Amino acid sequence: MIALSPKAIRWEPTEEIPETPCADFTLESYETGVLKLTLRYSWIEGNNYDLMLTFSDVRAIRTFWDGDGDGSQTDKEPPRCIGANSQFTWPLLEIEQSRWLNSGAFATSIAMVDASNELPWRHYRVLTLERSVDILARGAIPGKWVAPTHR
Repeated sequence: MIALSPKAIRWEPTEEIPETPCADFTLESYETGVLKLTLRYSWIEGNNYDLMLTFSDVRAIRTFWDGDGDGSQTDKEPPRCIGANSQFTWPLLEIEQSRWLNSGAFATSIAMVDASNELPWRHYRVLTLERSVDILARGAIPGKWVAPTHR
């Protein structure tokens, strides 16, 4: 059996996401399985707001500093921003054929979801200028634009 290569697809959890990179992010988790991820778009010239995403059913997260990520999860041709920022990879990605998600570490979770007809786990990746975060989650992920809190 031939293993499929990971494929990064453009993920747009809300409307009006700017065609720019994202500067950084903050993570908050005050209850089991719930993660709030605030993306610091406002730190990029021309952007006035930050994007807050709420993941309500998270299985795992991991973060990497620039260049320290898992090379086996890299798509050779990820989607890019359009226009003046086309040198940047689109910061919000869903990873199809994820080796991390399909690794033995999550086999029991995947089997339980399959047996119960629940929503499947998905692998999301958020890239910023200096670091990234990978999240295994399922269900709706509402996003809303918020005023920046600090710089």
